[in-house]
Amino acid sequence: MGVEVALLSRNIQISGADNPEECGYEHLRQVDYRGTQSTTQNNRPCQMWSEQTPHKHTRTVENYPDAGLGEHNYCRNPNPESMGRPWCYTTSGGHWDYCNVPKCVGGYLQVLHTPDVPQVIEGVEFTKMGQKRVNNRYPVQMLYTRDVSLYIQCPVWL
Repeated sequence: MGVEVALLSRNIQISGADNPEECGYEHLRQVDYRGTQSTTQNNRPCQMWSEQTPHKHTRTVENYPDAGLGEHNYCRNPNPESMGRPWCYTTSGGHWDYCNVPKCVGGYLQVLHTPDVPQVIEGVEFTKMGQKRVNNRYPVQMLYTRDVSLYIQCPVWL
């Protein structure tokens, strides 16, 4: 989403995507995903995590209590050390398969140079900003500016 403003103020919050029911963060290997996608990238239906048929497995609620497993067949990544993204055991075709879960991305603010018009940012809260491993997606980026004086009141970026 893009917006053009000359004055950004009055207790505005700018936040990146953060809905574990719709997406997962790539740098976490999408272990945070808690959505209801239940088919794989090859359109195979997922097996319920609580079932041991057709595939017997050890990825259970008891063995992975914080992984979002249970009485459902939704894509998850219970062991991010060995699996790169959400997956599931399948009820047809192969033993398991990856799922195409959307990636969450952080927000970013670009401030462009406009001659004779000062850019003012005050009273703005930034959360979930910046995009890891993506070029030019810093939390706040000043583009084509000449004289930049930036006063940051908050000592920590969230």
